[in-house]
Amino acid sequence: MKTITVNTNGLLNAVAVANNFMPANGDFVGKLVLVGNSGKLEVKSSDYERAIIFKEIDFVSSDLTDADFAPMSIDGKKLLTTLRAAKTDEAMIELHAEHIIVKSGRSKIKIETLANTQNIEIATGNGSSFNLGSKIGQFEQILHSVDTNNPKFELNGVLVQVNNGVFNIVGTDTRRLAAITSETDIENTSIIVPKSAISNIVKLFAGFDVSAEIDDSILTVYTANVSFQTRLINGKFPEWQRIMPQSFSQTITMGREKLSELVKEASLFDQQIKITIKDSTILLEDFEGATKVEDAFSDENADIMFAVNAKSILDFLGSFDDDNVQIGFNGANLPVMLIASPSYREVVMPIIMADTKEEEVIEDAA
Repeated sequence: MKTITVNTNGLLNAVAVANNFMPANGDFVGKLVLVGNSGKLEVKSSDYERAIIFKEIDFVSSDLTDADFAPMSIDGKKLLTTLRAAKTDEAMIELHAEHIIVKSGRSKIKIETLANTQNIEIATGNGSSFNLGSKIGQFEQILHSVDTNNPKFELNGVLVQVNNGVFNIVGTDTRRLAAITSETDIENTSIIVPKSAISNIVKLFAGFDVSAEIDDSILTVYTANVSFQTRLINGKFPEWQRIMPQSFSQTITMGREKLSELVKEASLFDQQIKITIKDSTILLEDFEGATKVEDAFSDENADIMFAVNAKSILDFLGSFDDDNVQIGFNGANLPVMLIASPSYREVVMPIIMADTKEEEVIEDAA
């Protein structure tokens, strides 16, 4: 038997995150892996699509000479509950052949281990590598535009594309398409990363200097303390550059917060709204005719009218902090471009509005 002593909060934080990646089926349902390497405790978890490893968690062994112990699969939720209930800064863990005992203050909690252990490894150094730290904020910005549970699996992911020195991050749910571009010196590539994995990367690594590697169908993101890996989506992403309008008949500029306030007021009862800008006035009204919001508009030459889902506008406006937003317009029933900056744009599909007279003619003919 070996006894190790480990910082309670350090282990608790790692186990809490690892619980989100445990298998939901198979022989290791609800299990994570603990292993000791050279006085460092590692916490591992994998649901077969994603894997995470927390490293560099210091521990002290009771015999002061043997700083390693073999991998073991253990109930992740039970270990998490045990650590949350701990009353001391350090926890002592007795390692037995078929179980562990966690000691903290007056409590001793026994947790069984499995005879077999899930093999979880994240190797680096085999793929094309680049620094990802500066891109994580951009991933977060476009997450709102990425679909969920679409039968076309590629639409449930974020396109990461490098083409001749331009780094593109693109997401779409077919009703809108957001793209962020920046310069880079990494080699050309094109992958689709699952939306869930992008969310994990943002939560785990935002604010850190992060390395990434692409190797066949795998993306690995890592620091000295944490490694994360996800399988990529195999599919053909839409030709997004063809969807982006290249020019506009009119481009207007509005205050971001002002537009957000107006859209929120107009969509109190109906998400479908019509926006009309004409004669130095902006008018927003919902399709139910229940709400109309009107305000002065500084550009007296603006003459724009389109219908759109209010959530699409608000999601985009909430994804950046700049004072102004531009709207590129070509026609009432054509896509509208929302522009935060030359490098961050989003195309929003309009709600098609039929001309009233045409509707009357069709009804009469019928």
